Amino acid sequence: GTKRLRSPGDASPPHAPDETVDGEILRVREPGAVQPEEREGRRRWGRFGSKLFRVVQKLRAIEQNDPTARAIVFVQWASLRRKLAAAFAEFQVPFVCLEERFEAQGKDPVANSLWERDDVITSFQSASHDSTDGPKVLLLSLQDAASGTNLTRASHVLFVHPMSAETQRVAVAYESQALGRCLRLGQTKHVCLWRFVTLATVEEDLSYRHQEELWQRRPELLAARVEAKAARGMSSGTSIASNDVMGLHEDEDLDLDDLFW
Repeated sequence: GTKRLRSPGDASPPHAPDETVDGEILRVREPGAVQPEEREGRRRWGRFGSKLFRVVQKLRAIEQNDPTARAIVFVQWASLRRKLAAAFAEFQVPFVCLEERFEAQGKDPVANSLWERDDVITSFQSASHDSTDGPKVLLLSLQDAASGTNLTRASHVLFVHPMSAETQRVAVAYESQALGRCLRLGQTKHVCLWRFVTLATVEEDLSYRHQEELWQRRPELLAARVEAKAARGMSSGTSIASNDVMGLHEDEDLDLDDLFW
């Protein structure tokens, strides 16, 4: 069955490998848990891996739910960024990348100049809120993206992995700054944070620790989540975040870990 995520301060051990959790952590499951209709897609994804398969699935679901929505995908390493870019190209997910451009599939990327980086940000950010045209995904580095960039046109933030740094404090600072690009004056939508974590690896523990510290640093975000959940409970409408937890049994507790802000 589906179990609740740990709340900040919960000392209970992580979930067993055979358990599935909906909400804050989007868990990548083993092939045996893949639905029959997904198997053909998984075969096509052989060279990209399960996690990137789920990232593309989530981006497609976001677009299906709201064709005007835009998303930022954060990664730390250039090698992973290029693998993601190849996956996006293979499965026709239009995107732009701040650090480099991918002019032809199979060829080495070309580094963007300072002016070209500015053009990427301006084009992504200046799209009207009802626009469904152009690339809706911005691929960014957690570590190298220019600080202070305002990206309020995006309402979805995807962390492909937890930030790796010399200390947890520094790692969480990078993640907080990345999320903060969307949580600035001018944001008109709820912002959803999606974390992708490989089950039963060090990523799982790191993600729990990072999220707990993020709430401690930004208590106003935790308060906003409480209000958002209450509003969803009173509304007959649906949202991306609430759709993802509809598999819960009535007698099980989700807590507030769907990261809907």
